[in-house]
Amino acid sequence: MATFGYTSIGAGGDDNPGNNVIWCKASSTPASNGTLTSIEFYCRIRFGTPTVNGAIYTDSGGNPGTKLAEGTAQTVPSSAAWVSIPVSASITASTQYWLAVVIPGGGGSADCWGQFDTNGSLTEMGYLSSGPPGNGIFPGTWSSFTATVPDERWSLYGIYTVSGGPTDAQISPAITRQLSDAMIGRVDV
Repeated sequence: MATFGYTSIGAGGDDNPGNNVIWCKASSTPASNGTLTSIEFYCRIRFGTPTVNGAIYTDSGGNPGTKLAEGTAQTVPSSAAWVSIPVSASITASTQYWLAVVIPGGGGSADCWGQFDTNGSLTEMGYLSSGPPGNGIFPGTWSSFTATVPDERWSLYGIYTVSGGPTDAQISPAITRQLSDAMIGRVDV
């Protein structure tokens, strides 16, 4: 498994009220072609019983472009933790993407707290208050959206499998055999 985006837990934080969509420019690009398997978001409940969903968007001139895929909403934990949102999308090496999160529904009754670090005043984040039409549903495109929030790099990243690479199931037996052989002093020739 490989990652792209911001994998550190931010020192600062802010809330994400129900129906708000937050788009974050991935702070790194995928190193290889592959398939996105999850979006990871570091958050906790602020109030209510929120769920969080994630989506991946193309980049369009430094702003989010077209939605490639969205995940399945997951429960937000009461204590801060990484929430894994299952999603599937083909991704391309060295390509800029935007990751988005939303607290679907909720209105004023559910809110979560996400973590971020400062990023030297780069504008990598933007949000849409009260969500797009449909209350907390990711739009296919959002042409009027522009990144407007400087100096916030949210703890949000994607996990993907590399195209053509070995699977975990293929790697595990080989590693187990090598460790076993090393422990008993056997060397394959």
